[in-house]
Amino acid sequence: MPDVANAVTDPAAVTDLESVLADTETLIGGVLPDQRHLRTPCADFDVAQLVDHMVGWAGSFAARLSGREPDLDPNTFHAGGDPGEQFHGFCADIVAGYRRPGEAPSLPVGILLMDFLGHGWDLAKATGQPVPYTDRQANTALAAGRQMLKPEYRGPGKAFGLEVPAPQGSTTVQQLVAFLGRDPAWTPQPA
Repeated sequence: MPDVANAVTDPAAVTDLESVLADTETLIGGVLPDQRHLRTPCADFDVAQLVDHMVGWAGSFAARLSGREPDLDPNTFHAGGDPGEQFHGFCADIVAGYRRPGEAPSLPVGILLMDFLGHGWDLAKATGQPVPYTDRQANTALAAGRQMLKPEYRGPGKAFGLEVPAPQGSTTVQQLVAFLGRDPAWTPQPA
C-alpha cells in the first residue's frame, strides 16, 4: 500500500483533492437559506456551523500551504455572505501550494481529503444534495486515515468519533464516513 499519509505532493492525490474541493464548493453553494440550522451527521455542528468550520479550515490550510501563519482561527471563524466564494479562494491557494515547485509542503494531502470529503458528505446528507465523491477519492482518504488517525484522537470530546461498522456492501465513501464515526445510513431527523 502506498504511504498516502506522507505523499504530500503525489500528482494523482492532488488532482483528487482539487476535485473534492470543487465538489465541496458546489455543496456549500447549494445550501439554501432555510437549511442553515438543520442538523448534520456531525453532531457538533448544524449546517451553518459546518460551513463555517469547512471554510475556516480551508483558510487555515491555505495559509499554511502558502507559507503564511494563519490569520484566522478556524474554530471560531464565521463565513461571510458568500461562503462558497470564500471557500473557492482558499482552495485555489491550497491547490497552488501543493503544485508549487520546490520544497514539498509538510501538510499531507490525505488529511485534507479526509476532512473535506467527510464534512462534504455531512453537508450533502444534511441538505439533501447528492454526495458527489468517488470511491477512488474516498479510498485515498480512507488509506490516509488508517495510517494517521490514532485511537487517542477518537471518542467523546475528541476531534474524531469512534469508528462505526459499515454495512456489508458499503461503498468506499460509506466506509470512509463510518471510519470517521458517522452512521453511513444517517438521514435528517425533524428538529
